[in-house]
Amino acid sequence: MTWELKGTNVLHIYAQDSWHKEAYIVGNKEGLLELRKAIDQALKSKEAIAEVFPADGEGYEAMVLLVDDDEEEKLLNIELPYTGKDMNYDVVFNDEVMLHPHSLVKNKKEE
Repeated sequence: MTWELKGTNVLHIYAQDSWHKEAYIVGNKEGLLELRKAIDQALKSKEAIAEVFPADGEGYEAMVLLVDDDEEEKLLNIELPYTGKDMNYDVVFNDEVMLHPHSLVKNKKEE
């Protein structure tokens, strides 16, 4: 049995491998509309969730979080999104203040 993509919020999000490399957001119309809806909601209420699926059907939540201008320090201390296995940072980060994006979520679900 083949999983049917039509009518499903398909969205793939690919982070940058390293500095100055491209990031990609790829999806069908439903997936991109779900992401847009979450972005619009986050602009109003600081966070939102897009319920989406990669092409293999294993659903996930794409968290969309707004950091206000007066919270700039959070953006300066958040973990960088690079995924390359050979990424070596020239900048020394303070691990005590480094934030994972999950730490910015106010309405956390109980696991």
